[in-house]
Amino acid sequence: MSSKPGEKQIYEDFEMGIQALEEGAFALAQTAFESHLKTTPQDAEGWANLALACFLQRNYPLASQYWKTSLKSEWLPEVAENISDNAFELVQEGNFQTAAELYGLLVERMPQLRGSLIWALRCANQTHQAEQLLQGYLKQDPQNLELRLLDSFLLPQFYASTASMGQWRQRLRDKLQDLKAWLAQKPEFTGSELIVGSPIFDLMLLGQNEKETLEAISTIWRQLFLEKQSAKPTLQQAARPLRIAWVSFSLYQHSTMDYFKGLIRYFCQDPDFCNGVFYFGKPRDSVTEEIARTADHFVQLELSLETGLKEIRAWQPDILFYLDIGQEAMLYTLAHYRLAKLQCVSSGIPITTGISTIDYYLSCRSFEPEQAQQNYSEKLIALPNPPWQVEVPPLSSPLLNRADLGLPPDKTLYLFPHTLFRLDPDLDPIIAALFAADPQAVLVLLRYRETRLHEDLQKRLGKILSTADLERICFLPWLPQSQFLQLLNLADLALDGLYLGGGLVSYQCFALGLPIIHLPTEQLRCRVAAGLYHMAGLSEWIAQDKADYLQKALQLGQDPALRSQLKSQLRAARPRIFENRQGPKDLAAFFRAQF
Repeated sequence: MSSKPGEKQIYEDFEMGIQALEEGAFALAQTAFESHLKTTPQDAEGWANLALACFLQRNYPLASQYWKTSLKSEWLPEVAENISDNAFELVQEGNFQTAAELYGLLVERMPQLRGSLIWALRCANQTHQAEQLLQGYLKQDPQNLELRLLDSFLLPQFYASTASMGQWRQRLRDKLQDLKAWLAQKPEFTGSELIVGSPIFDLMLLGQNEKETLEAISTIWRQLFLEKQSAKPTLQQAARPLRIAWVSFSLYQHSTMDYFKGLIRYFCQDPDFCNGVFYFGKPRDSVTEEIARTADHFVQLELSLETGLKEIRAWQPDILFYLDIGQEAMLYTLAHYRLAKLQCVSSGIPITTGISTIDYYLSCRSFEPEQAQQNYSEKLIALPNPPWQVEVPPLSSPLLNRADLGLPPDKTLYLFPHTLFRLDPDLDPIIAALFAADPQAVLVLLRYRETRLHEDLQKRLGKILSTADLERICFLPWLPQSQFLQLLNLADLALDGLYLGGGLVSYQCFALGLPIIHLPTEQLRCRVAAGLYHMAGLSEWIAQDKADYLQKALQLGQDPALRSQLKSQLRAARPRIFENRQGPKDLAAFFRAQF
């Protein structure tokens, strides 16, 4: 039987596109599939492959359009699965907006993706849209636990005003009461996936004492996800060496490990301790390899509660040290179990956990206010020296100049060195006043990964800044760590957040001699720079209120000689901050005294 006219060419175009995809020639693949679809416009698979070719060229709008056309032509489960996988990859790289668009193509036919869509919208700072969708989904499926948790813990990635911060905080409290009442009815719920993530981190942006809220969340969490807990072990005397388990989600080149790799290294050298490391993450690099070599026991595990419980129980630790339980849901859940006589956390997440099975929060006197215990559900141990260890970060060669990063050479660079969601609304009027007082001021900000938070921030600042002042804001792309350190080296001074200040970034500023303008709150999450100023013997540079914050910024910004003097003093203080080895010794002594 003879072929229809053009059938051979249609087939060849399709096969050429497939081959080009396999060989990584994505532009050629796009051309081939476009040619194929001119004569076969109803070919769902062709549209899907064309979409993939565009996606791999990072042309996301076209990819989304073509995938939509494909699904309209014919619903192919393998195509839908491919779209879902690509959306997840976009979430991992921070492109939440495009991920939400892709999930939106699928969610009607794949309701199991509703949670993923909500989470992507929330991270894209489309919280009100996420809230509206949640209300509709809950009407359709009121017993779905995943949806209820997402609704209960929904908080914006970025706040439009100080008033909205209070409104969302009250919403959370009200939703927790609703969730508690719903659970009291003993519902037969479905869909227990923990897409919500850990409920700890987002509360830090609100700048309040969240001990009561986190205790309420923990009570609900225990009711939902835990087996009945046995009493705390009453070990009389543990044998030496004491077995300490280090548990982390971030055991690679990550800010958490910049705090704790030196501490783990110290304990691995102390003969009084046997060290077990339980790593629940996927990335593996030189930091991972070093810890794996030096620890007595090292295991890299899947992110599974069942596996984690089995492995840690089998190792039988005396001490359990959680480095970062606030970043995702599994370790937060794991922390509710009693797996060792002594269980503790520290500054990996600078806020209380609210979890009754965490016994101690390990901190430092220089970093805590006098009445700090009221901020913690754990017993606060404020040691004389920081129990964590941070090393001076190396500057890569060659050194960059301002032009290399697209920065003006002759302006005063006020750098906000944090993620944009830490730039809270109460800092906006300070920025406006700074611009009004210093005509040479340029505010340098970093876009947050692939998000559009910078656009939301521009809209917010546009309410109090003139068009000319908005042009004095320099947005840089999200930088790799080596270039970020170079940026710190080039800036004139840094501005800290008012409610969620810098942790590791504060250490990096001090290491490079960059003055950081800082107003401490009562909570550790905005006291790290204050602690470092105390350790450096430069407490006079800690702001007393918002007016003093602005005054100190202008004082340093407009006086190059004073700024140079403070930079020299910060560099001279490095040994007291970065070479102080007493903190790990103090912590080891504390642990020994408990047994």
